[in-house]
Amino acid sequence: MCTIENLFHFLHQLAAIIWLGGVLAVNVLQVRLGRGHDRAAQASLLHQSDLYGRAVIAPAAAVVLLTGLVLVAEMHLALSDFWVAWGLAAIFLSLAPGGDADPGDQCRVAPARRGRRARQPAVARAAAAGGDPVRQQPAAAVGRVGDGLQADL
Repeated sequence: MCTIENLFHFLHQLAAIIWLGGVLAVNVLQVRLGRGHDRAAQASLLHQSDLYGRAVIAPAAAVVLLTGLVLVAEMHLALSDFWVAWGLAAIFLSLAPGGDADPGDQCRVAPARRGRRARQPAVARAAAAGGDPVRQQPAAAVGRVGDGLQADL
């Protein structure tokens, strides 16, 4: 028998699989490509990860949160129950700094320069010049992902 509660359980579980599976897949791809020296592939992956995060992962997390809250109300559970508290913590921790609150912040690689004319991306400049994009990038312009640097990609 199909009930509204069963429908919400199905949507909740499906969205959780999409959310967590998407986060895991993107992280595995970023680790694997991050070890290489192909800056163009890394730049493309960062852009696509940002798009995927906004179009798939964030909506799936929102569906998990909303269906979870409906199920908590429907089943008369307390927010302090283990699975409820664990799920809420997982969602809010994924939105914490360094999480997916503003995926655009994580895609920044080179320091921002204000007041200068728009420049061609470093990878495109190096490719146009026939050089190696990795060697064309100044060492000072490379930073850790998520530490407030802006992409020159």
